[in-house]
Amino acid sequence: MPFIRIFPLQETEAVRPEDFGRANPARCTAVRRADARELWLGLGQIAAYEECPLYLICDAEPNGLVNGIRVRLADGGTLVVADDPEDDEPGFVAALERAAAGHVAEMGYSRYLGELTRKKLI
Repeated sequence: MPFIRIFPLQETEAVRPEDFGRANPARCTAVRRADARELWLGLGQIAAYEECPLYLICDAEPNGLVNGIRVRLADGGTLVVADDPEDDEPGFVAALERAAAGHVAEMGYSRYLGELTRKKLI
């Protein structure tokens, strides 16, 4: 089974399941890559996904806005990931396509969160 590696973020206010598909904004706490949760998902675990605005919250920047992806899992749960990778790393859709082609795919980490880390703001 093909897998995709992602770095899900913790939503501060979860979106109701019936609102999935409406591209409601997500608000998540900004975390450094070293502190981020890493998750390997089998493609069969992904029921659906949608693009959504993602606000990354930290003391230095309470409303940093990046592209986000909200993933609905087959078990009914949801995950949110930032979809603004560094130039040499794939975003969500590119990683998903790679996994669908039978490869193990790794989604890139957020460029914005990387910048906050380099500036020691998170």
